[in-house]
Parts: sequence; C-alpha cells; structure tokens
Amino acid sequence: MNFSLTNIRLLFNLGLIYQIGVGLIFYLTFLVFGGDIFRQELRTEWFDVVSMATVWFYVIGLFYYIPALILLNLIIGVVKWIRKNKASTQHGI
Repeated sequence: MNFSLTNIRLLFNLGLIYQIGVGLIFYLTFLVFGGDIFRQELRTEWFDVVSMATVWFYVIGLFYYIPALILLNLIIGVVKWIRKNKASTQHGI
C-alpha cells in the first residue's frame, strides 16, 4: 500500500468496523455471563476479565480512537478542500 493520507484514513476507517465487531462480541459475551459487574454471586475470574476488557475496550474506543479518527478525517478533508480550491484558483476557474 502506498503511503498517503487517504490510504491511512481508509485503513483507520475500516479498522473501526472491525473494532465495532469485536466490541459487540465482548458485549454479548458480557451479557451472556451475567451482564452485571457488581453482582457477586456470578463472578468468576474469567467473568472479571471479560467484563473489564469490555469496559476498557469501550472507554478506549469512545475517548481515544473515535475522536482521533474524527480529527483525522476532518484534517484530511480540509487538506483536500484547500488543494481543490488552490488548484481551481490557479487555473482561473
């Protein structure tokens, strides 16, 4: 793959689809095994790992990955818009 901002944006946008799928799998597993982090009678060591992985997966996705992806898309969109306007003014359009 060639190094360009458009290819990087495409890679991260497609990665988001896979991360949403993994997040749904974590969430469904969490619901199947109780769905309550604070309920003590169903807690096992494996359930603790799945529940905390689910929580951290969503925290990282919501507060780090998605805002960074939005910012990346905005920056690339502005760069393309500036290049397009610059090209059209140079050609006298």
